[in-house]
Amino acid sequence: MGNRGSLLIGAYGVSLVSIGAFLPESPITPDYTWQSSLHFIAVVMGFFVLIAACLMFVHRDAALGQRGWAAFNLTTGVLLLPALFMFIFMDMNKAYGEWVGAKASLAVIVVPGWVWVSVTMARLMIQFTSISTSELRSGSKEKTHTVAPTPQ
Repeated sequence: MGNRGSLLIGAYGVSLVSIGAFLPESPITPDYTWQSSLHFIAVVMGFFVLIAACLMFVHRDAALGQRGWAAFNLTTGVLLLPALFMFIFMDMNKAYGEWVGAKASLAVIVVPGWVWVSVTMARLMIQFTSISTSELRSGSKEKTHTVAPTPQ
């Protein structure tokens, strides 16, 4: 998996910042502004990136034999697909998009994505710190992160 998972999570973070930076002018206005267009693009990109990250972690955890975590990742990725299509449908159909219940249900579907990011990052931090701590306790002199010397 390497850095691809980290890059996807970082791209999801960039999409969240973009969603907040480019707010639509008014939810009632039928005309699209450049801000609402960028908001829409950021939301769609964020969903795609988060689904891709879930699937990447499915592959990682399955390869490590962690079937429970792989199932959690797959379930989250599958739950995010209806959220993506619901958002696109609400945005294309303004009458439906103005319905408060639809937006509330969208928020309920998005929450598993946020929970997934939080749980996955906490799990990886715990794994990383336990590996680092065990290396320190064993007195391993082998460096896990080395910096290549600069050529002179």
